[in-house]
Amino acid sequence: MECIKTVSAQMVFLALVLVALMTGWEIFSQSDKAIAFFLPPPSLIWDRYWHELLQGELWQSTRYSLVILLIGLSLGCLLAIGGSMLLATFYNGSKHIEKLLLALSSIPPIAISPLLILWIGVGVFPKVFLITFVVSIGAVVSMYEVIYEILQNRCNWLRRMGIKTPKLLTVVVFPGILSLFLTAAKRQVPNAMLASFVGESISSNQGLSHLIIRFSGLYDMSGAFTALIQLALVSIVLISVLDSIEQQH
Repeated sequence: MECIKTVSAQMVFLALVLVALMTGWEIFSQSDKAIAFFLPPPSLIWDRYWHELLQGELWQSTRYSLVILLIGLSLGCLLAIGGSMLLATFYNGSKHIEKLLLALSSIPPIAISPLLILWIGVGVFPKVFLITFVVSIGAVVSMYEVIYEILQNRCNWLRRMGIKTPKLLTVVVFPGILSLFLTAAKRQVPNAMLASFVGESISSNQGLSHLIIRFSGLYDMSGAFTALIQLALVSIVLISVLDSIEQQH
C-alpha cells in the first residue's frame, strides 16, 4: 500500500512539472511572433499532431521507421549474442579484443552512411545494415563483459570439475539467452534510433527522420516538432514494451 502511494505521488509530481513546463512554453512562445515561428507553442503543435495523424502520412512514416528499427535492432542483438559467446570461448579475457570493440563502437553512424550508399546503394538494406552494425558492436561489448563475469566468477567450481567453456555456455548461459537479448535490445534502442535517423536523413524519402528534415527545410517548425514527438514516442513505447517483457521473464 505504501509503495502504491509513493508511485502515485511521483506520478502526480511529474504531471505537475509537465504542466508547468508546457504552460511556461506556451506563454513564452505566444509573447512574440518571431519566437512563435521558430518555437511553436504546444497548443499549435498539438493541433498539427492530430492533423498529421488524421492525414495518414505520419502513420506511414512511423510504420516505415519502426519496421526498419525492429529488424536492425533484432539482427544486431542476435549477432551480438553469437559474437559475445564466440569471444568468451576463444578470446576469454583478452583486453585487445575489448579495445578493438570499443574502437569500433566509437565510430559515428554518419561516418559510415556515405560508404554504405557507395557500396550497397539506397533503399531499405543500407539502413538496416547501419542499425545492425551499430547495435551489434555496442551490444557485444556489454554482453561479453556479462558472459565473462559469469564464466570467471560464478562457474569456478564447474571448471574444477573439468567442464570446458563451450559446455558452460550451453548449460549456464544459453538458458538465459532471452534475458540477455531483451536487456541488450533495451539498452541499444537509443543507438538504434540514432543510426535509423542518420540512415533516413541521408538517403530516404520515407520515415520519421525524413519528415523532420523535410519540415525543417521548409521552416515548418510545427511539422518538425510533430515528427520529433512521434519519434520520441516510438522510442518510449519500444523501451517500455521490452522492459515489460523482461520483467515477465
